[in-house]
Amino acid sequence: MPFLYRTAVTITRKQPYIDWANSFDDGGPELTRELADDRRTIYLVAESDDRANLRTLLDEYWEEIFEEELAMWMEEEDDWPAARTREMFDAWFGAEITDTVIDLVPEQPLTETDAELADLNEALHFCAWCELEIEAGPGRFVGFKLEDRDRFADRAGLTLSLRINPERSVMGIVTPDDSEEAANGDDLVFRACSSRCEKAIRSLVATWMQATAGGDLARVLELMAADVVFLGPGRPPMRGKDAFAAATRAMEGKNRIEGTAETKEVRVFGDWAYCWNHLTVTMHPAGGAAPSRLTGPALSVLSKTADGRWVIFRDANMIAPDRSPE
Repeated sequence: MPFLYRTAVTITRKQPYIDWANSFDDGGPELTRELADDRRTIYLVAESDDRANLRTLLDEYWEEIFEEELAMWMEEEDDWPAARTREMFDAWFGAEITDTVIDLVPEQPLTETDAELADLNEALHFCAWCELEIEAGPGRFVGFKLEDRDRFADRAGLTLSLRINPERSVMGIVTPDDSEEAANGDDLVFRACSSRCEKAIRSLVATWMQATAGGDLARVLELMAADVVFLGPGRPPMRGKDAFAAATRAMEGKNRIEGTAETKEVRVFGDWAYCWNHLTVTMHPAGGAAPSRLTGPALSVLSKTADGRWVIFRDANMIAPDRSPE
């Protein structure tokens, strides 16, 4: 396990600090004794050749620690006690020393800078929408103009997370002020996987058509969600894979199906997507009767499974007998 060449000083807030924190009538939370004991702060200082002496360390660092502790409760320095002394520090805070610090998760970011760099690496190498890893290189970025760029000046060259729903955020990069992107009006850019998501969905459509033509019901069922719903004109919604399987089995041996799908549009939004196809289906009756041809649009809503596969979640099929002249 990595040994950190640091000495740890653990700070506990005493009653005078608690009384000061609760003296402000600003509508903020109350600092209780229990909360003060629970939210202790650990400061890492330089390791000494000799076994660290607490009093010596505090003589060197008490002013910095005092300011950090005050800023944790009130950011404005005007609210801090004006005359701060070493004796006052001892009255307001308790301190303990630990001279052995071991990092059990060295693969995780250790400092704020480490975390910023890790976020930046993720924003550069993963699709912001579908989270697929993208090969290194210039790649494709989608840029947006911020209404108030100055508001995010402190994030220039760093990441900015935007919450798109209560469960999910997307992460982009605020472009540096002197960058070409900023000059072109792209204040916030997102890495995009280009056509990878689109290719996966187009592959699903092709597999569906092939499996249907080949009568491979098991393969077709793998391409849909358990709670799938199929919509069509003149019939009630078909709900679930079992209903689809039952309807398919009822038609077995009655027709041979051939079909093609021309994909008109694919759009991906994270773990969701829609696909607009134009279908052409030819039904060949088993008894040798003349085949019938159906054609028309179909719109599918797809969801991504936990293992990264796209499946059909909702499907609206509007094919009808082909009335075009022979």
